[in-house]
Parts: sequence; C-alpha cells; structure tokens
Amino acid sequence: MNTTEIETNVRKFMAEELMFEQAEEIAVDEALTLDSLDQTELRVFISETYKVDTDLEKVPPEHIGTIKNIVSLVQSQN
Repeated sequence: MNTTEIETNVRKFMAEELMFEQAEEIAVDEALTLDSLDQTELRVFISETYKVDTDLEKVPPEHIGTIKNIVSLVQSQN
C-alpha cells in the first residue's frame, strides 16, 4: 500500500469510528488529540488492517501521535 492509501484509510477510520470530525482537515504532521480509548481503538485498527504489531511496549504513543507517524509505522513493518 502506498502512502496516500494508508493516509486515506486512517483518516476514514478516525472520522467514522472515532468520531474525529476534523480528521479530513488535520495536517499529516499535526499532533492527534486522542484519548486513551481512541488510541487503543486506533492500535487495534492498525494491527488488524495492516498486520502491524502495535503493542504498547514496542510502539509508544508518540509513534502513533500523527498521521505521518502512523503511515511510517505501517510502511516500516510491511
């Protein structure tokens, strides 16, 4: 999957599942303001969708703190 596809999927997930209305407008390097439950749901989404290990010990919160970081994480493990 390329960068654009991953970014689009992450934004869609955030908008639909996390009710993160500004998901479409947020800059790729802007910090995401997700609570711990949203972060957990995002980890599960990444893990199930991209088969990426998102265990908290291996992937600290700052590694999924921006869309750019999420895309990099997915690409590095696929």
